Amino acid sequence: MARLRRASVACLVLFFMISQSRADEPSGLNHRDRGDLAIQARGILKKYCSECHSGEVGSRGTIVVLEHPKLVADGPNPIHFVLPKNAAGSQIIQFIEDGSMPPGNRPRPTTDEIVALKRWIAESAPSYPVAFDDRNTLKVMLDDNARQPAAIAPYLRYFSLAHLVGEDGPVTNLGEVENNLNRALIWCNPRMRHKPEQVDDTATLFRIDTRDMGWDFQELFFETKKKAAGDIRSLTPYDLILLEYPHGFRLPPDHPQTKRLNQYFKTAKLIQPIPFLRADWLAEKLAKDTPLAEDLKSLDELRKSLEKQGSPPLGKEDKVPCGPGTRAFAGCNPVPSAPKPEPSLPILPLGAWYSGDCRAEPSAFTLKVEAVNKKLEPLKTVVKETPFRLRVTTNRDIHFVLLSVVADGTVAIQSTNKGNFLKAGDPTTLTPMGAVEFVIPSILTDEPEATEYFVLLASPTELPPPTIVKSRHAPSLTCEGKLQFPISRFFFDPEIKKEGFDPSRVVRVVIPITVTAK
Repeated sequence: MARLRRASVACLVLFFMISQSRADEPSGLNHRDRGDLAIQARGILKKYCSECHSGEVGSRGTIVVLEHPKLVADGPNPIHFVLPKNAAGSQIIQFIEDGSMPPGNRPRPTTDEIVALKRWIAESAPSYPVAFDDRNTLKVMLDDNARQPAAIAPYLRYFSLAHLVGEDGPVTNLGEVENNLNRALIWCNPRMRHKPEQVDDTATLFRIDTRDMGWDFQELFFETKKKAAGDIRSLTPYDLILLEYPHGFRLPPDHPQTKRLNQYFKTAKLIQPIPFLRADWLAEKLAKDTPLAEDLKSLDELRKSLEKQGSPPLGKEDKVPCGPGTRAFAGCNPVPSAPKPEPSLPILPLGAWYSGDCRAEPSAFTLKVEAVNKKLEPLKTVVKETPFRLRVTTNRDIHFVLLSVVADGTVAIQSTNKGNFLKAGDPTTLTPMGAVEFVIPSILTDEPEATEYFVLLASPTELPPPTIVKSRHAPSLTCEGKLQFPISRFFFDPEIKKEGFDPSRVVRVVIPITVTAK
């Protein structure tokens, strides 16, 4: 009987050793599950350990649980606080299981949370950032770009999920967002050769090579102001995405990452200084049948046609495709006010085609613009050939540029009776320079009703003139009959400097005007 009891104990010990060994073995998780595990482990450590082990003045010990490199370091402790691939040999697990951590009457990890920590360690304790914010994401992105071959690095673009991770873990299903992004990219280019590649252990940053998407081509647009051979504008399809992006930010000159970031911008040659995009925003904007996705697909067709012709000079194209269907300022929705978290400044989507009003918060001034008739009564619709005016109210002196966007998408700078300057105070009525009122003589698309727009860009200081471009799609009568027109865009050229001009202080107001035939 004694021998039987000893054999039973030996079996139990052996079973425990085998079970513990298996717990410490990696299970071959995919990148998403492994990333979510790292995020979960960080959340558990922050919840139960960061109060005492934050690295701040008055915190205990040398361990800083949110600084992953220190957590898995060899020293200074004689026993590894976290020993990757060995949960049993990790001091943190020993302390939790013997009850010495967390100390006193502080809340303790649940059984499931302890299992998750052990599994995280068994998976080699994949790393996580100190915080899931733009600054940490930027550092990871720049570190990755610096590791890439010099011939490839300028073509790499980055998409982030980090903003979707809260202090307690993901606020949404990251795998679903990732799948949505992949579907959107494939919709834009079914021949996409590679899915976005994971950059970090938490799988919250991904990269693509724009050449895989055909988003690097620079001969698709020309400046409408010049219209001369050779005046092709180096605007890429990816730049069109950047013009729409509402979450960009600038670093102050003395920030530790500013020098490296500026070097990246110098080689990447972006129309907007935006180093990475939010993946969920991009997935939404490029989803099947969305206007921006259709624009990109149309530009890809144009690219193939121009490449087949050997990239001919402007005006020498032969049988290029029609542009996409008319969608001038489609879905004219206001952009949420962009906060100004110090010490960074927002990059406003002042040239966005598929969103409306935008400004920083707090705004530099108030601005209200509306279409009115002779009696100064607000108008929502205007019968063609019926005169109207624009009534502007502002609480400070402003400089401005007024743009018109007609129904076929053509953009032009509109000169006014007030030039480019308005005084604060009473409402001011804008009319065309040399004319009493605005008049829309016809609906260019020959439809019973269409929407045309004015865009007022206002600033406390003088603005540089916006650059207006148009794609090299066919401007033929056949295309116009199908209501397919070239793609137009406007933006502030980063190469054109105006002393004192700060684009983060610009207020953009979009004034839609529905034009009817009768």
